[in-house]
Amino acid sequence: MPRAREPGMLDDKDRQILNFLIEYYNEHGRSPTVREIQDALGISSTSVVKYHLKHLKDAGRIDYPRGLARGIEVQTVPRIKAVPWVGYIVAGQPIPVPGVTENEVEEWVSVPLDWLPRPKRRVFALEVRGDSMVDASIHHGDIVILEPVTPEDVRNGDMVAAWIRSAGETTLKCYYRGGDQVRLQPANAAYQPIVVPAEDVEIQGRVVAVLRQVRGCGSTAGGGM
Repeated sequence: MPRAREPGMLDDKDRQILNFLIEYYNEHGRSPTVREIQDALGISSTSVVKYHLKHLKDAGRIDYPRGLARGIEVQTVPRIKAVPWVGYIVAGQPIPVPGVTENEVEEWVSVPLDWLPRPKRRVFALEVRGDSMVDASIHHGDIVILEPVTPEDVRNGDMVAAWIRSAGETTLKCYYRGGDQVRLQPANAAYQPIVVPAEDVEIQGRVVAVLRQVRGCGSTAGGGM
């Protein structure tokens, strides 16, 4: 059994259960049972689930009346989806999406359901490194939300995360296919498009939303108004 913690302080398992409660409620319109929480998150026993539910209740995050199979209520349930954050778009490394399970995810991003064109579809989050898409309002440090797609689903003009096999690079670009070639188009005049054979490209996701952290204006030459 986990050791006691200070009231109001949530650990990783607390947050994982809370995210699951929110996502399950948003999808099904009701709360999950303790057994469903255990099965979905791979928790060792229902007693461990109940321990974390009690801690969430003590922290004021849920109402957890005993004796009701689906009586768990998240306080002020937001219409959000908990999205797994799986890494960066970095040249030289593939995006580690295939095979990732919820139990392996260490960080989650909360995304409003209204931002997702297909809220029930699986999506994942990546942090952008670089400025090749600034003219499409995608900046260094932004979080892009992507949905996995098949080659048949990709359309010209889609913004995608593409793995270029021969170069061993992952890149975020706009996708255009003509015949047996693919052009990966940046949105920055300082960068040249990447043109490669179609079989050399693996589309790992299509961008459906962007999260941005507001940055300060920094210092200015004039000093003041």
